[in-house]
Amino acid sequence: MNQIKFWKTLMQNKKYKQLTIFFVGLITLIVSLVINFWFDNSVEAKQPISVLISKSYSYKGRGLSIRSDNNNRTDKVKDGFSQLRNLKDRLIVEGDNRSKASLVHLSKQNPREYGGLIMQTLPSEYSSNYWFSCIISGNYLMGWQQGGVNRSCGDRNGLKVENINTKSSFNFDNLKLAKATKIKSLLVAQASDAITIVPGTQRTIIQTLNSEIGITIDVIEGDIQVKSTRISEEQLIKKGERYAYPQNTISTLDLDAINQKTEVKDFLNPANWSPPNVPSNIAKEIADQLNVIQPPTLENTADSTFIKTILSKHNYYRSIHHSPDLLIDKQLNAQAQAWAERIASSGELEHSNQDQRSGSGENLFVSYTTENAIAPDTLANSTMQNWYEKEVSQYKYDSPGFSQSTGHFTQVVWKSTIQLGCGTAKGTKTLGDQTYNAFYVVCNYAPAGNVLSQFLTNVLKP
Repeated sequence: MNQIKFWKTLMQNKKYKQLTIFFVGLITLIVSLVINFWFDNSVEAKQPISVLISKSYSYKGRGLSIRSDNNNRTDKVKDGFSQLRNLKDRLIVEGDNRSKASLVHLSKQNPREYGGLIMQTLPSEYSSNYWFSCIISGNYLMGWQQGGVNRSCGDRNGLKVENINTKSSFNFDNLKLAKATKIKSLLVAQASDAITIVPGTQRTIIQTLNSEIGITIDVIEGDIQVKSTRISEEQLIKKGERYAYPQNTISTLDLDAINQKTEVKDFLNPANWSPPNVPSNIAKEIADQLNVIQPPTLENTADSTFIKTILSKHNYYRSIHHSPDLLIDKQLNAQAQAWAERIASSGELEHSNQDQRSGSGENLFVSYTTENAIAPDTLANSTMQNWYEKEVSQYKYDSPGFSQSTGHFTQVVWKSTIQLGCGTAKGTKTLGDQTYNAFYVVCNYAPAGNVLSQFLTNVLKP
């Protein structure tokens, strides 16, 4: 009885009553955490520690930057070094149909570790934006590794996708921008009318497309859940399906057609996620992730006969100029193949930029014909005839240096080059009133030739 009276008196004391409530709440919290720890087996993905911009291309040097500090500071992007690290950082990619950037999510800084998500903006008339840590707008390809504790923006957290219909980052809505660069307002933006994408547990590849009518999401590999504040019911989108928002509709994709797009092949090519712009340990994880979801190889791939013939012709001509034999490199093959397919689809014989081929040298050739096919060895011989036999007689050994009329030849015989990779692709080209089949050849060389001041020691007389 005395104990009951003691507790009754204690609870009537305001100070002890508040202390008791505090301890009861603390005990409840601890019990709740223990229950969650033991009985909740789901994995909570982490937000990224930072996002590394591994590769980028800015058309005419405009509209590709990182904005920080409430939009008062703009940093130029430096491949392999620029990173987004806090909620005030935003990557801007201009909507000029050419500029683009690739991003790698990191889960640790020292040493850097892969956060399980890679992203590639797609050149478009609409600008693409990435707000640290997990908000995007614009057109992207992205791939998550299998579910796990380090998978950035995945599992429960999700990636927010906002629909911003601006064709130029210079005309970006300043009010929305101001919100997105302030931590407090950023939380409001996260809760606004936007899609949240949550990938499944397996490897996932999706494409987001932004337009006047809203957002579409193509699931190329794996499956995702999508949810929004406007539509309460979550939707499961499976491989081979397209989700349209705000229409909230699901349709079927032609996966074969999507997998043959140059941008998809570029994304799935491990060579485009390699050093020096991506640390080697991370590049290996990305390569392992992508290797299991490569689309089937189609007819455009350079066959073994072509590769053997063009390698043999290279080494024959190089021996004349006292240069060592080249060896075929698979990554260079993949890079050359990707670019061959790109120029075949565009119909323009133009060089890739050095970032796209990891600093390697590059020779191009195209053969126009009304025939439906060219034998692989015939195409290889025609290529080498143009690169070597038509140019060798024009080179002046007593005045060594680069010339547009001999640049293919000097790269072919460049003594310091040790690796070769080639690709071929078929396209069409209209010249005058006649449409021809166009057979494109791309060869990449490492280390690159045609280096100024080094011609004397690398292009030798027969």
